[in-house]
Amino acid sequence: MMSASLPDTVLALRVDAHVRWYQQNQANLVRTFTRARLVLFDIVEALERAGLPLELALVPAVESAFQPEVCSRAAACGLWQFIMPTARRFDLKRHLFADERRHIRAGTGAALRYLKELNTRFNGDWHLALAAYNCGEGCVERAVRQARKAGLAGRFTDLQLPNETAQYVPRLLALAQVVADPQAYGLTLPALDNAPYFAAHRITRDVDVAVAARLAGMRMQEFLALNAHHQKPLIVAASEPLVFIPVAQISQFTQSLAAHSGPLSSWRAVRVNTHSSTESIAREHGAEVAQFRAINGIQPQHRVQAGSTVLVPRRGHENTADIPLEMVLNGILNLNTAVTQTRVKRRQRGSGSK
Repeated sequence: MMSASLPDTVLALRVDAHVRWYQQNQANLVRTFTRARLVLFDIVEALERAGLPLELALVPAVESAFQPEVCSRAAACGLWQFIMPTARRFDLKRHLFADERRHIRAGTGAALRYLKELNTRFNGDWHLALAAYNCGEGCVERAVRQARKAGLAGRFTDLQLPNETAQYVPRLLALAQVVADPQAYGLTLPALDNAPYFAAHRITRDVDVAVAARLAGMRMQEFLALNAHHQKPLIVAASEPLVFIPVAQISQFTQSLAAHSGPLSSWRAVRVNTHSSTESIAREHGAEVAQFRAINGIQPQHRVQAGSTVLVPRRGHENTADIPLEMVLNGILNLNTAVTQTRVKRRQRGSGSK
């Protein structure tokens, strides 16, 4: 187990410092583990299936405070804080409609595969594996080589690492100690049920996020906490057939979905054939300009370039087909500013007169 022993005095001192921080910041821990109740059981089950130490379930506490929607300043996203190059290595997709780094199951699966790979790479040393999870395997391997050149064994505490990484492993070890026996440290953490919080339901048609939340009897914030990977207010059946609903509400959702008689989705995707203003696209498809910009994440000064895929309202019973997988996976949104467009046109006119 990664927390089995702490023989090194320096490491022990660092762990103690982080334990004291947790003791002084109980409110932070309570917020983190209140959020954890949504996903922790699912993560622990995945760890058991993978044969990995259960303490690894605490990695998202340190990485994201169990917030699947968050991204760091380094553009790492999701519970497990994947950057895109690493996400692609472990088959996490990001496209116009979804970012699987924020997917509570896909992200966990990728993280456990990565952690298992790192543990093998560092010969079963979890301290080195976790350090590599934080700063990259190349970072740790270079530090190990430098330590061995200096005559050291190349253990975690022998390494010259960035300060964030040097503190990352002790912080995790401290949290594992605190969670194992919070009362011993004068702390009280939220009670966590030893049962799944959510269940998955397969959808067969595109459905608005707002409609799905309403059918489940959930507030939007609650729904998105379990389904944070959607980048648009639309769940596209071709790419993401599962929605996650609390176990207590899954029956209501399935029954309401089956009984629903109106349209499930109010949006469809179209490709723009020419460089166009948001005003002209909105007018062509019967959308309010502000609504069109908001739904597609387009700022007022931007124009949409040819070949871009945008969401526009469905009108009546026309265009009822769901968005095809090809459009989901290959759809892009290219923008440039009106100022840039004006400069291009001026250059074109200037070159034509010479």
